[in-house]
Amino acid sequence: MSRLAILLFALLSGVGCNSAIPPTIELRSADVDEITTDELELQFNVKVTNPNAFALPVSAATYNLRLGGITVIEGEAKPTVTIPAEGSLPVAIPISIGFERLMMAEQALIESKGNVPYEMVGSLEFSAGPLKSLGQGVRVPLKLSGTLPLRDAVKNPLALLTSPAGRKFVDAVLGKGLGDFLSR
Repeated sequence: MSRLAILLFALLSGVGCNSAIPPTIELRSADVDEITTDELELQFNVKVTNPNAFALPVSAATYNLRLGGITVIEGEAKPTVTIPAEGSLPVAIPISIGFERLMMAEQALIESKGNVPYEMVGSLEFSAGPLKSLGQGVRVPLKLSGTLPLRDAVKNPLALLTSPAGRKFVDAVLGKGLGDFLSR
């Protein structure tokens, strides 16, 4: 019986040695990647540093994006990148926001003149390389904040004007009535 107890103790204490050390995440930029007639494609670029002796595949990025304190979208992205052992790589987290959702923060867009403060809260999830077979993954919280340069993104608003929500967005960022005026 004592041999079994010693063997069990040895096995259990060895499991803790194989846990993954959480990677570090650093914000590089938050940009408007593309504007279509229906939505804005934002891209949050982070640098992920993996301190482990094994690679960590990124399996998901969850997010809750707030503009001017108003939640405009929640979701999940699936970046396809593996952070090398004891290395770093950039990871892009794309977020698409329809103009209707964007206008939930209309007051913040108007008050900030289009360069709106944001906060993105969520997590990056990693399938922990060799620990995947043990069912262990790593979830690292994200809390990013800064200013989105939406005013700069709509300097050529003609692409937005075919959508009523796009015109409303242009009005909020560039001034009331401008969307209707430019679409004539």
